[in-house]
Amino acid sequence: MKYLTLFLIYSFFGVGIEVFFSSIKDYIRYKDIAFRG
Repeated sequence: MKYLTLFLIYSFFGVGIEVFFSSIKDYIRYKDIAFRG
C-alpha cells in the first residue's frame, strides 16, 4: 500500500510538472506574439 501511495504521488507530481512547463511555454509564445504584434 505504501508503494502504491508513493507511485500515485510521483505520477501526480510528474503530470503537474509537465503541465507547468507546457503552460510556461505557451505563456512565452503568447508573450512573443504580443511583443512582436
